[in-house]
Amino acid sequence: MATRQNLIDTYNTNPTLQSRYTQQQYLDLFGFGQSTPTPPTTPTPPTTPTPPVQNIIGQNLDDRGGGIQELQQTFTRTTPRSTPAMSDISSLNLASYLENPNLQAKYENFAEYDKQVQSQMPQPNFIQRGITGVKNFFTDNRFFQPKVAGTLGTRLANQPQMPSFITAIAGSMSPFNKASRNYNPNLVSELNYLEGLGVEGQNMIGRDPGTGGLKYGPDSVLSGKNVISGFGTNSYAKALDNYIDKVTNKYNDIVDEYGVYSDKAVNYKNKFVEKAIKERQKNTANAIKIAEDAKKAAALTAAASRAESKRQYDPNKHGPTNYGLGSDGQQSYDLNPGSGVGWSATGSGPVSNKTGKGRTDWARGGRIRSYFDGGLVSLRRR
Repeated sequence: MATRQNLIDTYNTNPTLQSRYTQQQYLDLFGFGQSTPTPPTTPTPPTTPTPPVQNIIGQNLDDRGGGIQELQQTFTRTTPRSTPAMSDISSLNLASYLENPNLQAKYENFAEYDKQVQSQMPQPNFIQRGITGVKNFFTDNRFFQPKVAGTLGTRLANQPQMPSFITAIAGSMSPFNKASRNYNPNLVSELNYLEGLGVEGQNMIGRDPGTGGLKYGPDSVLSGKNVISGFGTNSYAKALDNYIDKVTNKYNDIVDEYGVYSDKAVNYKNKFVEKAIKERQKNTANAIKIAEDAKKAAALTAAASRAESKRQYDPNKHGPTNYGLGSDGQQSYDLNPGSGVGWSATGSGPVSNKTGKGRTDWARGGRIRSYFDGGLVSLRRR
């Protein structure tokens, strides 16, 4: 493995590298990023716990509104594992690629060139493959994935299931299963959001050490309630709405009895109603951001698809009309010029829309046209 000093020496003697990268950018390619020392932390003096107060739904609440204070943290790290440094072989290949315009013209990018060169090299022996295989088993296997903050929903939705009668029943009730009556399409993003707040020091979700079930943490107004249940909403947003309805009704009862300006009404409103509304507003803002990000990602994907189609399209090969890429990611064909229908490169179904924008294979809900008794019939999958 190349050392930082070796890379600096190589950079200082290579005009090509100097013209393309700053020294730090070049070092970053090999995992030698800048680092800053971690400042020493001052221990926090212990605090005396305050006696709990009973709230209207039978949970013990402290001053923050929390019920269970000893939930187990659901994540083990706050950031993904750093990208490994480039190998010595790849670094040599990179130098050759940057210095040789012919290689740059022949290969679309460095990764393609590096893969080709390394595929021609001697392969590791049986023992070496065994050692690497054991390492990869723990780093790449889904059973041993690191628990990064902000990925709880994704991890649970993608966790492998052992085939059995019990897991089949559990799957039929799972809120992650689209066929389940408990399905919540927003659960993955809600769990990711709640766990991600742990990076900011908020304790919004955790596991009950006794049952292992997920519960809302002490910094949520839902503290102590189950996050996932066979009979509950399985929705953070809906649970907040239900809680807000409950505390609002209780607040109205207090106002009716003691008056809107009474200390009892004001204190209850600040402690329960306002706190719940703020938590709900924060979750709504996050949901809006997720939707906006998804919309932007879809637009980028569509733009990339059109650009790729423009690059792949050859009228001599694909026909006079460019129908864009199919769901298989390959350029569609105009097999019947003038019909307004393009055909998938690998499937048997057509794609719709002769503009090539927003086309959809029939298997994904797009239009399908077929000749029937000599006439052109337009159908749509239901």
